[in-house]
Amino acid sequence: MESSSTSEPSAAAQNVARVRASAASKETVLITPAMTGTIARTMDEHVVIVGAGPAGLAAAWAIRRAGHDPLVVEQADAVAASWRDRHYHLRLNTHRAFSHQPGARIPRRCGPYPARDDYVAYLQEYSAGMRLRLSARVHRIDRTDEGWVLAPDRGGLTAAHVVIATGSDAEPVLPDWPGLDSFGGTVIHAGQFRNVAEMAGQEHNRRIAGRAAGMTQVMHRVPAARQDKATRGRARPAWR
Repeated sequence: MESSSTSEPSAAAQNVARVRASAASKETVLITPAMTGTIARTMDEHVVIVGAGPAGLAAAWAIRRAGHDPLVVEQADAVAASWRDRHYHLRLNTHRAFSHQPGARIPRRCGPYPARDDYVAYLQEYSAGMRLRLSARVHRIDRTDEGWVLAPDRGGLTAAHVVIATGSDAEPVLPDWPGLDSFGGTVIHAGQFRNVAEMAGQEHNRRIAGRAAGMTQVMHRVPAARQDKATRGRARPAWR
């Protein structure tokens, strides 16, 4: 019996080749769990989550529960960065029983409507044990045959799967209202509001722009006699 010197490619190699060929031809192909595992082994990470806010941490918890250990990449130097930057008076506007992360209740000591710092501490504790890469801004993400290539501040990163959890309120956007150039006072976005004390003596020359729950909380903090000096911005988007 004659033997051939050319060995047949393994089933795993055939699977990867099939996925690459389908990507090149834009053909739809069913990727099985076995194929996903093979492709993932050629990547730096199986799953990368961009954003370490409540959504990103919840995704990490669910993926860890499914048997994988995702890497969470965050541009700030701590988790829950957006919450840390909110105004000092902020409280959740939903009861803690309906505001917790999957798998971890908000402690009763935080009260029915937890304050900003209590919620931040809760998220910080929730992230314990998760793999975090902080102070790493991801500038772009590109599709490849095997998965995704991310471009963070330092070096490169590849992943079979990427979860985008950067949120919808990362950057405040002020509406282009007529007369802004000639307004002699200060115009701020609700996301830039920090403390009522900062508005002392400026009730006649300051305008606050915002919408929805964020603006409602600010309005409650501004003394009633001065609320006519704040403006509920209706223009969209207020964030991007």
